Amino acid sequence: MITVIVCPDSTYASHLALMGVRKDFPERNENNFISFNMQVTTPKEVAEEADFLSIGIERKAIVAENCTFLQKPVRGQKKVQYEGIEELTDYCNNPADFTDLYFTVYGDKLDDKSPLVAAIKKNGRIQFEKAPDEALLRKKMEVFLSRRGCSILEPAAKELLSRAGDNYAHFANEIRKLSIYAGNEPITLDMVKMLVVRPLDDNAFALSDALLSNNVEKAFSIYEDLKMHGQDEVALIGLLSTSFRFLDQVAYLDSMNKSRREIAMILGVEEWRVGKRLQSIYGKNIESIAVVLERLYETAKTILTGNATPEFAFGRFLANFSLS
Repeated sequence: MITVIVCPDSTYASHLALMGVRKDFPERNENNFISFNMQVTTPKEVAEEADFLSIGIERKAIVAENCTFLQKPVRGQKKVQYEGIEELTDYCNNPADFTDLYFTVYGDKLDDKSPLVAAIKKNGRIQFEKAPDEALLRKKMEVFLSRRGCSILEPAAKELLSRAGDNYAHFANEIRKLSIYAGNEPITLDMVKMLVVRPLDDNAFALSDALLSNNVEKAFSIYEDLKMHGQDEVALIGLLSTSFRFLDQVAYLDSMNKSRREIAMILGVEEWRVGKRLQSIYGKNIESIAVVLERLYETAKTILTGNATPEFAFGRFLANFSLS
């Protein structure tokens, strides 16, 4: 069986592939399961491995991660020639019955003109998935905790989902940590506040997103949470500056009529992050980003020269933020 999982979230795409493998291969070893990183493996190697079965093994599973050769080429860019693509196409036209082959694609579109994609459509299945949203994460959380005989109070669940954001890998790690800490007790809001910290990049993303949404109350809430976990104002200014520079780059590339996928590839980020940034700047005065960056610089200077306390200077920046 051949399965292609297409999802903008790389961690979630990998999770879905491994779920499929675990279902049919509860006991995995080096003879019946192998995973390839397709940025360092050729399609030919995958084809050869899929067509080979060790003595004493009846079936095997293969996961080929990050298969860029299955994606629709970026407009205006020369199509990359992948070594051994013909061999993999031949295999997919006549796949072995004893191999379950999974491909993961980190994006949302396949190359419909590719003979390889045509072969997969003929002899396998293609599964399109959206990046996890709050509803899906909540469902995953309920299933995970019920299997472990654990529960979570509603205020704690809302806070966890808020802190995890759209980061599936972070969410999965934190829900495991909370279930271990809580044991047989329900997970409480205090536990979440004590144990769960947003990744620094996600904190900057969430903080800038709150400011762009004119949600000053949420911005101060994120700031207070970061302070509680030891983040100082100068470091936060650096993170915010990086976030707004990224926003400026996205806006510029969008003005050049680049697609979301093209922007993501140019900047080396996941496509959903580009989409979120584009949504956040809709109707905003993009030229004001330069002014925001200058205000961040002045805020850091004020703190470092001792002309104002860090709390006052950073709080004033948050309260007076404007991108109009």
